[in-house]
Amino acid sequence: MKKSTLIQSIIIALLLVATVSVYTQNMNLKKKVEKFEASKKVEEGNLKRFDDLDFIGWSGKNVKVFEDIHSSDVRVEGTMNANDLAKHSNDAQSYFKFLKEGDGVVSHPVKLADGDWTAVIGETRSTVLDTTPGAAIGSTTKKKGFMLTLAKWSDGKIKEEYLFSLNGDANNSFLNKYIK
Repeated sequence: MKKSTLIQSIIIALLLVATVSVYTQNMNLKKKVEKFEASKKVEEGNLKRFDDLDFIGWSGKNVKVFEDIHSSDVRVEGTMNANDLAKHSNDAQSYFKFLKEGDGVVSHPVKLADGDWTAVIGETRSTVLDTTPGAAIGSTTKKKGFMLTLAKWSDGKIKEEYLFSLNGDANNSFLNKYIK
């Protein structure tokens, strides 16, 4: 084989190896982008379902939505505690009895998602007796509060839930330090 033919063969082989290498890197990058985009869709879906949970299920007292968004073996800790959906749903329904029109979670000023986890701060409103001096007997007022929920999701349902709340009066929550 001539020297020039050998050099040409080597150059062609190197170009082929380089082309395969670039193609493989592009395919790996494409897979990473697809995985990232799929993960973002799951995170966005979890945040949307969390909006439904708070605004329709909780504030709207919609037990079906509330139960649909939690797994049957959900573990709940914090302001409420439960080891299954039945207890968590019963506790929520007991609380619903005290919610007046317009009470509950009214906004989510902070919503974060990372993988299977979401963290949501909710602004809450509750109707309470007006205890200010001179208030008419039986008059009510709206009280502002905040809640923080950390949720771990599995297959579109909350599997673990950590609840913290601040009802707007006493220093009963660590959130008092962070939300004014």
